[in-house]
Amino acid sequence: MLIRFGMKDVTKSINSILEIISDKTNQGFNKMTGILLSKYARSTLNERNRRNNSDININISLLKIVLDRLGKQIDDYDKKNILELVKNKHIYMEGYQYLRDLIDELINSYNQLKIYDEKITGFTDTCNRYLNNKSFVYNPSEITLKLFSKDNNSELELSMLSSGEKQIVSLFSRLYLESERKCILLIDEPELSISMR
Repeated sequence: MLIRFGMKDVTKSINSILEIISDKTNQGFNKMTGILLSKYARSTLNERNRRNNSDININISLLKIVLDRLGKQIDDYDKKNILELVKNKHIYMEGYQYLRDLIDELINSYNQLKIYDEKITGFTDTCNRYLNNKSFVYNPSEITLKLFSKDNNSELELSMLSSGEKQIVSLFSRLYLESERKCILLIDEPELSISMR
C-alpha cells in the first residue's frame, strides 16, 4: 500500500469512519426497536417478571455516550432522569424492567461498534503524541473528530499542519483508519521531514 501525504485523503478516511459509526448506530437503534417490540409483544407478563436484569451492571459514562448518540430522539430531561435512575440504582426497582431491557440493548448495540471507536481513539491518541501544540479531540457522543490548537484552543484545519505533522497524520490515518490487517511499514528517508525521535 502506498501512503500519500495529502490531507484530503486523511479527511476522507476520518469522515468515512465517522459515517460508519453514525450509520451503524442508526441501523442498530432501528433494529433494536424492532427486536424489543417483537419481544414485548410475544412475551407474557410472567416471563417479563421472571427476568429482572438485576445482574446487569450499567456503566454510567458509557450510557451517557449511548444516550447522547440518540440525539434529538430523546430530550435532555429524560436523559438526565435515566442517568439518575442508574446512578442511584433505582433502575433495578420493580417497574423499570422495560427501561433496563432498552438500556441493555442500547449498550449491546454500542459495543458492536466498539471496533470503529477504537480505530478513531487509537489514531487520535497516537497522533497526539507527535503533534506540537495541537491535538485531535474525539467526541464519541457527537461522533466528531476535530483538531485544536493548544495555544488558544481554536479549531484548526488539517492543512494548517506542518509538512512533518501532515506526514505523521497521513501515516497513522492509513494504519489506524484504513488498514484491516497487520502490516510491515517501510519508510524511505524518514529524516527528511519526520523527526527521528
